[in-house]
Amino acid sequence: MTEDILHRGTSTLIRRQRLALGESTPWHRDPYHRVTLVLSGDALTIEYRDGRPGERLSVRPGQVDWDEPTNRVHRGVNVGREPYEEIAVFLLDYDDAHPQPRVSENEDHDVPLSSVPEPTGVMGDGSALTPVDTSGNTGQDIVGVSSVVRDRAGRILLIKTAKAGWELPGGQVERGEDLISALVREVGEETGCQIEVSRLTSITLRSGAPRLTILTFTCRHIVGEPHPGDDSIEAGWFAADTAVTLVSHPVELLRLTDALDDGDGVVYRAYRHVPGRDQQHDTYEMLDHHRW
Repeated sequence: MTEDILHRGTSTLIRRQRLALGESTPWHRDPYHRVTLVLSGDALTIEYRDGRPGERLSVRPGQVDWDEPTNRVHRGVNVGREPYEEIAVFLLDYDDAHPQPRVSENEDHDVPLSSVPEPTGVMGDGSALTPVDTSGNTGQDIVGVSSVVRDRAGRILLIKTAKAGWELPGGQVERGEDLISALVREVGEETGCQIEVSRLTSITLRSGAPRLTILTFTCRHIVGEPHPGDDSIEAGWFAADTAVTLVSHPVELLRLTDALDDGDGVVYRAYRHVPGRDQQHDTYEMLDHHRW
């Protein structure tokens, strides 16, 4: 197994990990939320040291997962026909935290994670979000998904809300829901359109409590004419150069322009919201910026 730390910020760590055929990770726990992007591989088995049955997972390049904390001692084994490689973004609660503490052979199997109050808050674009259970993480985390949907003519799908004006369709990932299903559901609820999710283009993290992470994906329009739905008062198609003039929220505009970039990488940004005397005078201070 090989690991490379690509970036360490005040509350995040970005790591690339590779497993050769048949290779496994050390026994460990996962006390923190993380976003995992699969770069290569086709199958993993998750083994548990307490003797309970393991899980075989099919994976594919480009797959993106939002992983919840767990106190179960486990390890991943590459049981596929190809080397496995991933990039993981860990959401930590202090600067020097270890993202996946290793467990010695004589250590107890499971140690309960402490419970914390459920966070509440809003997305950076002003949309309301309900709490996401952190399952023991001492920080407070909210996760959302955002879409840059294009039709066959290359136009961008936008919605208009009373609070934020024109923005990208998206919203909160609900408990037990995977990122792709959440995004398909949110776009359908807000615009009436069915989409196919393509690739992850950016991860934005708002520091503070609650901490907000939004993952933005490019998407392909399948069927349906846009119309207002949940949380939206208008919905429609716009040429890309028009869309970038309509989206006024600074961080939301970065999500859009990152997706319109011709590169194949993923952009990570951490920022801090600085409230002004009213919403029009709020500012956003960029803390970290990384591309891989």
